[in-house]
Amino acid sequence: MLMNQLVSHLLWADDLILLALDPVTLQKQLDSLSDFCSTWGVEINMAKTKLITFNSPSNTDTVPLNLCSKSVLSADSYCYLGIEIDKNGKFTLARNELKKKALRSLYSLKSTVNRNHLSFRALTTLFDSLIKPIALYGAPLWVPGTPIIRSLSKHSGQEHVDSNSSILKKIAQTECERIHTHFLKWALGVNRKASNTGVWGESGRYPIIYEGIMITLRYFNRVKGLNNNSLVSLAYQEQKRLKLDWFSSIESILKTDTCYSADHVTSYITLIKNKTNSTNPSTRNTSITNSTQNSFIIHRGIRKILPAQKLQPLPSERFSIIHIIKSFKKHFRDVWESNINISTKLSYYRSFKLSFMKEPYLDLVDNCKDRHNLTRLRISAHHLEIERGRYRNVPKDKRICPWCKLCLGSDIIENEHHLLNECDLYATNRSITSQKLSTARQSNITSITNTIHLLPVIKEEGGVTVEENAHFFQTLARFIT
Repeated sequence: MLMNQLVSHLLWADDLILLALDPVTLQKQLDSLSDFCSTWGVEINMAKTKLITFNSPSNTDTVPLNLCSKSVLSADSYCYLGIEIDKNGKFTLARNELKKKALRSLYSLKSTVNRNHLSFRALTTLFDSLIKPIALYGAPLWVPGTPIIRSLSKHSGQEHVDSNSSILKKIAQTECERIHTHFLKWALGVNRKASNTGVWGESGRYPIIYEGIMITLRYFNRVKGLNNNSLVSLAYQEQKRLKLDWFSSIESILKTDTCYSADHVTSYITLIKNKTNSTNPSTRNTSITNSTQNSFIIHRGIRKILPAQKLQPLPSERFSIIHIIKSFKKHFRDVWESNINISTKLSYYRSFKLSFMKEPYLDLVDNCKDRHNLTRLRISAHHLEIERGRYRNVPKDKRICPWCKLCLGSDIIENEHHLLNECDLYATNRSITSQKLSTARQSNITSITNTIHLLPVIKEEGGVTVEENAHFFQTLARFIT
C-alpha cells in the first residue's frame, strides 16, 4: 500500500515483480500469471524466479508457492534492473555488488590500456566515462543509506573543523570511493599504501560520493514535482509522511542549506541574493535568523508590551543543489588541509602543498616513469628509509641512509631532504640538475649541495610560460628518477 493505494506489481519490459502482504494473495497472483502464460504461450525462466519475504526472521519457514506447476525457490536477495534488493530492505548488498562490477571493469581497463602512453588527463577521462557510471549506478536509491551521509550532513557548514575528525577515513571506506582511490593510485603510479589524502591532493579530484549526492538531490527535486497520481510520487509522499530512512537521510542533507528550514519569504530573498552574488562568494548570505514580533495588550487603558514571541512559520523546503554541493566540498577541503597538517606521513608534503588542486606537472611531464617518481617523492610513497622503516617499526631516528652509513660512517636519516640536497651518492647528478633547473627557469639556482633546497622550486611560480614549466618539471622528475 502506498498512500492507501494498492500496488500489486511492478513491471518493466519483461521484468515483473508481484507484491502481496500474505502467501494466499501471492499464490492467487501466481495462478493468474500462470493462466496468462498458458493462454499466450509465454515461458517463464524459473531459474530467475525467486521468492523474497521482507523483514522476516531468519528462522521463519517459508510457505511453499507454485508457478506453472513448479515450486518457487526462496532467496535472501534478488537483482532487479541492476540493483540488488535485499530482504532486510537495505542497500548494503547493492553497494557491494556495484563495487564488484566496477572493480571488474577497472581491472579490464588496466589490462587493456597502456598507461605509459597515456596522459593523466586521458586516464581520468577513461575512468569518468567507463568506470564511474557503474560505481554510481542507481545512486539515488543507495546513497541516502550510506553511513557517511549522516556524518557529512552533521559536519558540513561548521566553521570549526576538528583536526582529529575521521571524516576522510569514512569517505575512503565507502564502496564507490575505494574504486576511485584504487584507480587514482594506479594512474599516479603509487603503491596501495600511499596516503589517500596525498592522492586526492595531487589529482585535485574530490571523492565521487559528492557526485552521488548531487545525482540524488537532482532526482529528489524531480520526484517532488511529479504528478501526485504517479507511483513514484506516491512512494515519495509515503516516505515523507512516515519519515522513513530514505527521506530522512536526504532531508538531513537539505537542512545544510539554511533556506530549507526558513520561511518562504526569507528563503526566497536569500536565494535571490545568493544567486545575484554568486560571482562574489564573500557577499553570500549564509545565515538566517528567526523573525520576532512585538505584541501589545491594553489593560484598563494602559498599553503594555508583551515579551517578543518567536514566529514559527512553515518551512519553505527550498534549496539550492549547487550551494549544498559547494558547502560539502568546502568542508572536504578544510578537513583535507587539517589532515595534512597533523599527518606524520605527509610532513614533507605539507611543506610545499599550498592548496587543494591538480598539480600542473601531471600534465606537463610527458614521461610516465618520471611523472610517477615525482608523485612518489612528493607524497612520500617512495622507497627511502624514512618510509620503508615505517612498515618495519623502525624508530624514526634509526632510519639511516645505507650509503652514507657505509661510505661516510654518518648516521643521517634518509628522507626527501637528504636525497635532494645532501646524499653524496647523487652529488654529480645534483650538480648537473641544478644547472638545468637554472636554465629552465632562467634564474640563478646555485648548487644544491650548498644547502640550496630543491623544495622552493618545486612550487609553481608565476611569470613563466607553459613550455618553461614543462621543461622545469621534466628536468626535476628526471633527477628523481
